[in-house]
Amino acid sequence: MNHKKMMKYAAAIMAMIAVGCTDGNDVPVSGDKEISFAVTAPEAPVLQPMGRAEVTGSNLSRFRCFAFYGNSSDLYIDNATVGRNTGAGAQGCWWETATQYWPKTGGALHFYATAPSEGGYTPVREADGTVKVKGFSVPDVPTTDFVYASARDQWWNTASGTVNLEFCHALCAVRVYIENYSEHYSIGVRSVEFNNLLYKGDFTMPASGSSKGGDVHSSTDGHNMGLWSVVDERRNFTAPAIDSDHWQDGFQTCSPKGAASANPTVVSLLTGANTVFLMPQTLYLWQPGNPYTGDWRAAMVLSTRITETNYGTDITNDATGLGHSKIVIPLTPYDGWTWYPNKLYNIYIRFGNNGDNMGFTTGGSYIGVPISIKVQTIENWGTAKSHWILPMPGNEYE
Repeated sequence: MNHKKMMKYAAAIMAMIAVGCTDGNDVPVSGDKEISFAVTAPEAPVLQPMGRAEVTGSNLSRFRCFAFYGNSSDLYIDNATVGRNTGAGAQGCWWETATQYWPKTGGALHFYATAPSEGGYTPVREADGTVKVKGFSVPDVPTTDFVYASARDQWWNTASGTVNLEFCHALCAVRVYIENYSEHYSIGVRSVEFNNLLYKGDFTMPASGSSKGGDVHSSTDGHNMGLWSVVDERRNFTAPAIDSDHWQDGFQTCSPKGAASANPTVVSLLTGANTVFLMPQTLYLWQPGNPYTGDWRAAMVLSTRITETNYGTDITNDATGLGHSKIVIPLTPYDGWTWYPNKLYNIYIRFGNNGDNMGFTTGGSYIGVPISIKVQTIENWGTAKSHWILPMPGNEYE
């Protein structure tokens, strides 16, 4: 065999080898083994597609699925919808769009999933290999959750072809309550506003392993959480509705505590379906003299009615200064408090407890009723661990 024939023969062999092999970046060939999923949903409130917060993760009935292959930026699975059986003891998933199969050739698949399925949260792969949901913005009605899952380096023969997806919350959840320590004043609230909050940014999916609830940016037990890159732009949000289980004349009303009771009367303002989901961020203390709108300091604004119960007198906007139709309250107990993803914050507004003077008119005047706030942080929503953050830093206990 002469040299030219040898070269042609070698080239033919290399071509035959190339047909059966890939470096992980070529388009893989779909096989006949169906891709299946095992889903772990968050234990705490997730928004289901109908738009209601305060349901368990077992009601996560569908999600959107994406899969990249090898090191390519091309999608092997592009925006497929997966349904999930939420019945007791039934965790099966199925393809609502076209059934997807494991590739016969090609590198490992890297799976990403987002919910709710109507949210439009579409991951894209950047040139540096990171996978992001770009241009996310908290909706005008901030009662929409955003959960995600990832599972990288998956092969058809791993776990019998089943992909394990563990969903986590990308946002933080906020609930609001009133504690009334007064024996003579009834506190009514008609609406709640959140002012000067960051609200948009890019979300980077976990870079390795699979998603799992943990600290804000770090990995836990080999599982990573995503990372926010937040745009420095702020806006105000008004909760679309407040709780109404103590509704009186158009106000959610917190009655005075009993004279013999050491404990305050407590009612909820934003819980259940009225829980709000907001962008993780660092909050700065609003103080009188600063605008409560158009500023970088975070504040809550309550539309209120304060009634002196002995005489039934509505003292809202009264000349005594004890009540005002709008009360501005700092949203943070101290400067530099950070909201983290996958955490639930219960904010308690405490009226008349001889605490800090944190309630003001929109013009910055002290309203005359002692107000302070305390915050309970629930780690990883639904777990037993929680701790209280009191109005001054350092006064924290579990």
